Amino acid sequence: RRAGGRRGIAPVEYLELRHGETLGTPQPGRPARLLVAAWLDGVRLIDNVAATLR
Repeated sequence: RRAGGRRGIAPVEYLELRHGETLGTPQPGRPARLLVAAWLDGVRLIDNVAATLR
């Protein structure tokens, strides 16, 4: 797979910002989570990171 001129990196499968505790709709000023899934050399990578919607 190729994307952005880099070997082995495919487009992001999903990238979403969700409420940090319920995974519902994020609210300004409240804890949130940024969720991502992508493929790298045939391996599906998933991760999340804390964020705050301003």
